[in-house]
Amino acid sequence: MKQPRKPPKLSPRRKRLLKRLLRTQGDPLTTQRLLVALAFRAVYEKKKRKEKGKRGKANARAARKRRIERNKPIVTAARSKPCADCNLFWGAERMEFDHVPERGEKTDAISTLVKCSTARLLREIAICDVVCCACHDKRERARGRTHGGDPRPCPNERLPGGCLWQSEAPTP
Repeated sequence: MKQPRKPPKLSPRRKRLLKRLLRTQGDPLTTQRLLVALAFRAVYEKKKRKEKGKRGKANARAARKRRIERNKPIVTAARSKPCADCNLFWGAERMEFDHVPERGEKTDAISTLVKCSTARLLREIAICDVVCCACHDKRERARGRTHGGDPRPCPNERLPGGCLWQSEAPTP
């Protein structure tokens, strides 16, 4: 069942026009002028609300864009460390944040928090370790989270002697 619509909020200007309309019940010319004024006022206010909404959205988009530009270098700097497990660095794009459950509960992914405040982003980075993609995959599998599919290839396998974290490294 549909709920009845609430009447629109009246601006002080429209309230004054309505009061004048109610006082001038006998004069048709004054009544007609007030009705026209009310109609124009309603159109004007609707247009202003629409413009204000667009400005609000544009301001929000601009603020989000500024936060992303401010927070991306922070994330890149945090990823520019060697892996916490294998102690190798494969470039910031190959390093991942691993949320350590003992340090605190994960609120959201770092890639999502880039759009949020810097303080919230730094709080989330503080509860993470920076690990390469293969070591992150190994940690997730040890926790019982597989995300489906085969494990990712280890970037360390390109090294002579094979992967450092595998129990049996391939012989050359």
